[in-house]
Formats: sequence, C-alpha cells, structure tokens
Amino acid sequence: MRKGLFGLVLGLSLLGIQCSEPTKSEEEIPEAPAMIVLSGPSSVNAPPQIAQKADEVNFYFNSVADLLDDLAAATPAINSNIYTWEIALGNGSVKKQIKAVRRSDKSIDWTAVLNGEAVDGTLYSDRKLFTGKSAAGNTAQTWTFYELVSGGITHKIAWSKDSKNGVVQLDDTFAATDALWHLTNARDSSGSFGYTLAGKLQFEAAWKADGSGLYIDHTLSDTTSWE
Repeated sequence: MRKGLFGLVLGLSLLGIQCSEPTKSEEEIPEAPAMIVLSGPSSVNAPPQIAQKADEVNFYFNSVADLLDDLAAATPAINSNIYTWEIALGNGSVKKQIKAVRRSDKSIDWTAVLNGEAVDGTLYSDRKLFTGKSAAGNTAQTWTFYELVSGGITHKIAWSKDSKNGVVQLDDTFAATDALWHLTNARDSSGSFGYTLAGKLQFEAAWKADGSGLYIDHTLSDTTSWE
C-alpha cells in the first residue's frame, strides 16, 4: 500500500531545526535517517482518534523510509556537500531523484522528486514528493509532503526528542484546513494528544503509563476519563 504513495497526498516545514552553512566535500555519504514510531495509549478504552492519528503519522514516516531505503545500494553523484541519487521505479522511464545536502551542523536536508514518463503517459518533471531535514544524531526531523498531481503542500510533520528525558514532541499541520495535531510520547508509554483548528483547541487528552487517561472535548465542554 505504501508503494501507492504516489497516488496519495504527500507533504515540511523546517520548523525548529535551524539552517546552517554547507560543509566541504570530505564527508561520508549520508544515510537515510531512522524513522520514529508514535503510539497512542495502550488501553482499549482510550478515544480511538489518538491511535488513528499516531498510525497515520507512522504511515507517512514509513512512506519516507520506503523512498529512501535503497540509497545504500546505489552510488550518488557528489558535488561538494550535495549528494544526488537517481533510481528507476520500473514504471516507464520514471525515476525518483533523492538529493541530500549536508550542513555544517551535521544536519541533512532531503528532497525527493519524480522525473520521467509513466506507462500511462503521465509526465513528471521535478515533481516533489517530500522535502525534509534530519538533525545530527537524529534528535529531530521535519518533513513537508506534496500532492502528486497539483504539486501543492498537503501537510507538515515536525518532531523533536528531549535529550534528557527522551520525550518526543510531534506536530502535524494540514495546510488546507489550518488544523494542527500535537502528540507526545514518553519513554514510560505515557503521553498526550491535542487537536487545534484555526487556532482554537478542539479537544485534548493525556494518559498514564498504564494506558488510563483523561479526555476533554472543548467543543462540548465535556471531560471523560478512561481506564
């Protein structure tokens, strides 16, 4: 299903990760960054939308991983701090082009585009799938996904991990609706979840390590706990 990524809405803001100057060329070839895995509360009584959103985010992360997973088996063209891979997709003459730009702070800028003509006659010319940045040590990532047909941004996902307590903070922002989902995951499996629409908090939840938690629906002024 992930390979059907190109028919789905794909889409980054470089939120929270600062750009820096390019490095010189004497660096190892960049490797695809490891993707994190988000989760909701373990209790079956928890509001289902929490796990659904975590699964959706994981799907997009898996899609990025799928597009980058064969970089190690290919040789990139190298121009100073810029590394470019071109890999055939087996769909007409379509190739995916992956570009990685290493910065002086050891972060990597990523871009994935399609070029060529598909079997059905569809032409792709530098059609973006995603752009992104992975911080040194993989302590943070940001990804912007693009709609394959129109080329417009669909949504942006940014996460960071606290170096001391390991808490992951993630924001998923949809461009069309000005909707923001915020998820946190702690090492002990506790976490929190919030949904904001046009700047107004709609609902939020927090849960403990055992999966029990509290849910607040601000649209109904309703608070519910679960075990």
